[in-house]
Amino acid sequence: MKYTIGTRGSKLALAQAEFVRGRLSQAYPEDKFELQIIKTKGDRIVDKPLHEIGDKGVFVKEIEEKILSGEVQIGVHSMKDMPSRPASGLMFAKAWKREDPRDVLILREKERLEDLPEGAVIGTGSRRREYQIKHLRPDLRVVNIRGNVDTRLRKMEEEKLDGIVLAAAGLHRLSMQDKITQYLEPEEMIPAPAQGILALEIREGEEKLKAMLDALSHEETAAAALGERSFLQEMGASCHLPVGAVLRKEGEEMFCLRAMFGNESGSRQAYASVSGREPEELAREAAREIRSQLAGTVVLVGAGPGDPGLITVKGLQEIREADCIVYDRLAAPELLEEAKAGCEKIYVGKASSNHTMKQGEINRLLVQKSMEYEKTVRLKGGDVYVFGRGGEEGMFLRAHGVPFQVVPGISSCIAGPAYGGIPITHRGKALGFHVVTAHDRNDELADINFQAMADSKETCVFLMGLSKVGEIAGKLKEAGMAGSTQIAVISQATTPEQRTCVSDLDHIAEKVIREGLISPALIVVGEVVSLREELNFLENRPLSGKRYLVPKIGEKPTRLKKLLENQGASVDEVQVGVIEHVKPAFVLQNLKEGD
Repeated sequence: MKYTIGTRGSKLALAQAEFVRGRLSQAYPEDKFELQIIKTKGDRIVDKPLHEIGDKGVFVKEIEEKILSGEVQIGVHSMKDMPSRPASGLMFAKAWKREDPRDVLILREKERLEDLPEGAVIGTGSRRREYQIKHLRPDLRVVNIRGNVDTRLRKMEEEKLDGIVLAAAGLHRLSMQDKITQYLEPEEMIPAPAQGILALEIREGEEKLKAMLDALSHEETAAAALGERSFLQEMGASCHLPVGAVLRKEGEEMFCLRAMFGNESGSRQAYASVSGREPEELAREAAREIRSQLAGTVVLVGAGPGDPGLITVKGLQEIREADCIVYDRLAAPELLEEAKAGCEKIYVGKASSNHTMKQGEINRLLVQKSMEYEKTVRLKGGDVYVFGRGGEEGMFLRAHGVPFQVVPGISSCIAGPAYGGIPITHRGKALGFHVVTAHDRNDELADINFQAMADSKETCVFLMGLSKVGEIAGKLKEAGMAGSTQIAVISQATTPEQRTCVSDLDHIAEKVIREGLISPALIVVGEVVSLREELNFLENRPLSGKRYLVPKIGEKPTRLKKLLENQGASVDEVQVGVIEHVKPAFVLQNLKEGD
């Protein structure tokens, strides 16, 4: 059978692909293996650093497209250039024996790194190498250099650089070992994850081909690839951030994983060295150790129930100091206006059956952002823990070595009824209250003890239950609660759009449909609902239910907006201009000439 091997066209890529073809031809003489050269984005753009032209996929995407189409059966890449996960529909064969993973120095005149004079100039296209070489010698100047090995060697001579840093593996595969001046041990410079390992990529489902490739694998290298790439995945790192990892065998069954990670500017770096038997566990342990040194703080902040004025003083302070805000659908948009200039804002809102980002992805995002910023605020509607999954986020952060804090928020289960004119407790009517979420993870009615609610004289509050209001009323009646019991549904509580529907258990479902209430909404059941007529203050304001658009000059909120909101209106502002002080470009004589 004929197999086509896809490769880039550089000398090194061709040498790697030729090595793979040679081994396969020797192992499977009955089959035919041929090469196809494919040009990638990384090959076309050679005048910019890697972090400016894209992520690790810049050297592989075009090859992967041809594998998926069936035009190519095997893609040969340097595994260090590969993203931490293969593209959808593709998989990797087990790793073959790696080449020397170390980085090396090629110096123009000197023999050792320590021999270089102060201010010597070193060329590299890798931030990982740049930051580590400056960690060893802070006095050196590092400049960007891209291109194949020959190009870099020529640039070193033409630009009179004192030296360049390259991977030993590439020079070995090109039989250019004689160019190497000094090998840099992992204790001096930690290599890129999987440096020196070839990635053999094929389509998912190609089991026969995978078995052929796996038969030539190398156990120790496979373990190294697993551990090093697991660390890369744990850190969620892109080529914008310097990251290194190398796993080596220690004795019969033990491994040692050395790892490094830095921020984008290179001002902060952390190193870890861990030993154990399982490569993936070592990756997790190293990542935790790195984060314990570098991670900023994640603050879980309760944004309150909707009215931006109900944020706590401490919560507002955290928002103003945040470098990054990860916010929910129910957090008031006005709170984001309090963020400082340059703060990154990431929306992760979740509505019923419509999640911008799943909870597991949010957890990982918080860990990732903690490595980029000193302070990340996770802004959650209501309170952090009241049906907010803040506990899951805190536990995930702790398990990954990221420090976190909690700023509680005012929960809608208390504020919503209050803004609807309903006290959640009242002497003679309710001495306590039940608060439950009305739906489960499958969007079905939650497993609620309706009997306990029906038997008590306490207020019952159901959150996130608008679509289940009929079922809730029915279950309460089945448990013995009278059909005449008063019930209120409060939509968009504490906001200018708040609307409240009051009825009894027998008729609430049809009335909610008739009045067209929308989520988010909460449900209040009990005698306290009868106090609404006397205590309703929000929806009786002169401009309640009205919306206004206010044009403004400059960025600051207008006084008119505040006045309208105080009367109950919902106000949006649009900036139509800015006033700037401009120094006059005319003199007194010009004024005299005016009519």
